[in-house]
Amino acid sequence: MKKILAGVLILSVMLFLVGCLDYKAYDIDDSKDSGLVKGDIVGVEKNTNNEVEGEVVLPTLQENKTASLNEAVSENLPVVNVKENQLVRLKVSAVDPNQDNLTYTYSKPFNDKGTWKTNYGDAGDYVVTVSAFDGKLSTEKKMKVVVEKVNVPPTIALLGDITVNEGELVKVDPKVNDPNHDPVTVTISAPMSKGVWQTTSKDSGIYTIKVTASDGELQTEKSFKVTVKNVNLVPVITNFVDVKAQEGETIKLNPTVADADENEGEKVIVTFSSPFNKEGVWTPGYTDRGTYFVNVTADDQRGGVATKQIKVTVEPVNMPPVIKDVSLETN
Repeated sequence: MKKILAGVLILSVMLFLVGCLDYKAYDIDDSKDSGLVKGDIVGVEKNTNNEVEGEVVLPTLQENKTASLNEAVSENLPVVNVKENQLVRLKVSAVDPNQDNLTYTYSKPFNDKGTWKTNYGDAGDYVVTVSAFDGKLSTEKKMKVVVEKVNVPPTIALLGDITVNEGELVKVDPKVNDPNHDPVTVTISAPMSKGVWQTTSKDSGIYTIKVTASDGELQTEKSFKVTVKNVNLVPVITNFVDVKAQEGETIKLNPTVADADENEGEKVIVTFSSPFNKEGVWTPGYTDRGTYFVNVTADDQRGGVATKQIKVTVEPVNMPPVIKDVSLETN
């Protein structure tokens, strides 16, 4: 009879232990010292939206003990590896001998539901504590989550097209960001390689500017257009000085006329006011002594007109009388 009772008791204990071991084994590569504890990790499964669910089963929670972070790191902790921008979900399996209802808490960066959506820049090792509480007593277990870096290219904010007039200054300051917080090198194509361009009267046209942002491994490119509108510049008259001449002396005005737009094939017409002719020439007579103000006008035939005034002084010349004819009269 005693043997029968002993056999029933052993069978009951075995059935109870089998019911407690409610977890699946995680395959561990014995060739690598990953720190995984068999029976602690259920699995890591990738889904189509680039998320990872890491389910951690804690079949036996230990008594609550105070330990420093360094001590926790040195423990032989179960490890789950995920990549940046993936989802991690912890699944806890625990039993209470008194069959009390259990509540679970998770240390940061996990939320109160045991999930954590990693972001770019979160690469690193995280020691996480999971606690089970029956209303009076609590136990906890630690694990390590290793977030692996996923490099993504920098981003460039939208670049709008720019329109300016010839002679105006163009500036551009691209706004770039690297999700991994890596240093970013920004380059801009000519003529804005320095981010600044002082246009001239010969720069009218449409330019495609390319902006490149590189983290040293990956890069992003974006383009925008700069339209430089033609601005007609009036001709410039130089080399004009006041003139002094004497009566009977031929005067020739020779101003220098320059048109910043002459490369466009337009001819500048220069005219002179009276008494000069269209070539800027005048020979004053012996009665033309005095002061004259002559206008020199340069017209590029596209609306650009420039006018300068020259002072011409004609000095008198005393000439001897001229006897035109001598006749003899008789009475």
